[in-house]
Amino acid sequence: MEYIKIIIYASLPMAIIFFIINNSIPVKNYAKRTLVLSLVLVGFIMLFAGAMLFDYYRYGANPFSHYQYYLAAGALLLINLGFIIYNVIQTIRYHHRLGASGKQYQKDINQYLYIVYRYGGMYYLKKEKRNGNDTYLGECIPFDKGSFFYDEAFNKHIAKSRIAMSDYSYIGSATASGKKKMVFYCFLVDVASEDNLDHLERISPYEIVNIDMLDLHKTLIMRILIGEQFNIEL
Repeated sequence: MEYIKIIIYASLPMAIIFFIINNSIPVKNYAKRTLVLSLVLVGFIMLFAGAMLFDYYRYGANPFSHYQYYLAAGALLLINLGFIIYNVIQTIRYHHRLGASGKQYQKDINQYLYIVYRYGGMYYLKKEKRNGNDTYLGECIPFDKGSFFYDEAFNKHIAKSRIAMSDYSYIGSATASGKKKMVFYCFLVDVASEDNLDHLERISPYEIVNIDMLDLHKTLIMRILIGEQFNIEL
């Protein structure tokens, strides 16, 4: 009975911790989850070994004579390995499907990052000429070849563009249907400086309601500025 109590007391809090960690990683990026959980496991093993050594050198306790150590460690190990094995299986299954259908998916759907930058209370938008008039839109970046997740594509873009990002919010996605379906993943990005924003126009929040924008871009930009999560069909 005592063995069962030790296993339960060790298992429950660890199961909750690993469940939270496992579900805190956005998007179905199982490989990233596997890596994070593996690092957490290594960290707990190091803490466990450190606790054993501390008890041994500080109190002279012989760790080999205390089965509680091994019951708790075994429960922890099994739970973490269970999460890791699950994510490894999901990674293999997901990328198998991706290998079979990923190229076709990219042909059928165009995916874009749609970003509005903010610095010092001002917004930065792209300006284009349309029928002789200035029209504005967010920065629209197609996914790199081989990118299937919006967070992965976003991180690649920020690293490549060298924009001094201080914070960001993923606001939501919008799907536009036509000859070819387009999906826009919308972000509001706060920057620490105007470096590498030379290709964009600075717009005050008071001007933004009056500038010329196509309906699609107006919808996306206004929703980004409001900051309310959305997932819409256009």
